[in-house]
Amino acid sequence: DSLDVLCFSFQFFYSDGTSYSSHKFHTSMNEICSGDDFQLRVNMPAGPWAAMFSHSFINDNKLRFIEGIVHEDLEYTARAYYLAKRIEFYDIIVYNYYQRLGSTMKSNNPKRAHDLLVVSDALYTFAEENVEKNKPIYQLFQNKVLFAFSQALFYYQKTGNLTLEAFKSKPYYPIRLNSMMTNKEKLKALIMNTSLRLYIKLICRH
Repeated sequence: DSLDVLCFSFQFFYSDGTSYSSHKFHTSMNEICSGDDFQLRVNMPAGPWAAMFSHSFINDNKLRFIEGIVHEDLEYTARAYYLAKRIEFYDIIVYNYYQRLGSTMKSNNPKRAHDLLVVSDALYTFAEENVEKNKPIYQLFQNKVLFAFSQALFYYQKTGNLTLEAFKSKPYYPIRLNSMMTNKEKLKALIMNTSLRLYIKLICRH
């Protein structure tokens, strides 16, 4: 049978010609597995440029990016990897991720706060509707929601078109802690749950 997704390693590439591979994957991961097992074992970045997706797999699962936002890959790849029945990873660098000052990912565009909330909402809804809550993969999705939510808070301080009430009204707030969180993630969640303003003051401004 053919693969749904084939994933690779990548490295950051800079204008001065230097490169840096910051992601260290499981080099022993050379067998075909399901998407949920894959996400639990391989710490893949959200960027879809680190993977090749079968055209039929995309169409059969009606996989599309959310239009009109940035950070849409955070939601897309999490969903795509979960839905994959046959996925494989090769620890071979096939992509140079060029880092450019002034790019969308390097900017402080206030729109990013809104868009990251859209992403966290979509991840939460997908997990609630599709992922079994007694499995570790559900906790992983919770952590992806936390990441997008925390990043939205970071950019919140740079925008005037959102209020903290928009964050507090989310069905996943207060953040639920789980056993798959790192100590750092747990600390962040506890501070968020105590006070979003305190979290912004202590975490987002450093």
